[in-house]
Amino acid sequence: MPQPTWLNQVFNGTTIMDHVRELKRITRNQEFNSAAKAKFRGGMLVNEFLQNMEDFNSNKSTLNAKIDGMCMSPTIGQMQKNQSEQIRGYIFNHRV
Repeated sequence: MPQPTWLNQVFNGTTIMDHVRELKRITRNQEFNSAAKAKFRGGMLVNEFLQNMEDFNSNKSTLNAKIDGMCMSPTIGQMQKNQSEQIRGYIFNHRV
C-alpha cells in the first residue's frame, strides 16, 4: 500500500515520517524503565526474564514459552550467577 503524499513533506528540515518515527521512539522508551528494554518488542517479558536471572535459585527450573508456542529450556537457569551477568550484558548490548 503506498504511503500518503503528506508523509514525505518536510517540516522544520525533517520529513513528517521522521517526526512520526521519533515520536514512536519516545513513546516506546517511556513504556519501560530503560531504553535498552524498549528496543525489544517484548520489553515486559525481557524485564521478567532478567529479574528471574537476578533472582536465580539453583533449586528451581522453569520453562520459557515463546510466542509461537515452542518451549525452550532455560540453560541460563543452570549457569552460575556470574555467568548470568555476562549474558545480561550481552542481551543489552545487542540490538534486535
